[in-house]
Amino acid sequence: MIAGDAEAQRKIKPADRAKMREGMIAPGFRGMDKNSDGLLTKDEVKSFSR
Repeated sequence: MIAGDAEAQRKIKPADRAKMREGMIAPGFRGMDKNSDGLLTKDEVKSFSR
């Protein structure tokens, strides 16, 4: 498990980190971005948190 392994964390290249973040964050963001404009409004965030 990489999350708990400091040595493994150091071996991950910055470009690979960006890809990993994109893979984890993008689906949730797209789910909240109701009008698909690439931006989150307060109302979009509020409606998602209910």
